[in-house]
Amino acid sequence: MEEKITFDYRKLRGRITELYGNQTNFADATNINRTWLCTKLKSGKPMCTIDMVNLQRALDIPDSEVHDYFFTRQV
Repeated sequence: MEEKITFDYRKLRGRITELYGNQTNFADATNINRTWLCTKLKSGKPMCTIDMVNLQRALDIPDSEVHDYFFTRQV
């Protein structure tokens, strides 16, 4: 049986709030679909590489911290 992997995006949501106030402001400022963003962050489902790169750039996340924002597994 395949293990379901879920990620903890709390740090990512915190960064969005820190820089933009909320997810809606962030989505509007970066032309990211609000529904996609909210669903992805709430579900904890893995993101594709290009989505991670785009979010990393928009949030000015250093390469050395990418793991903390995108690959922390939910327990």
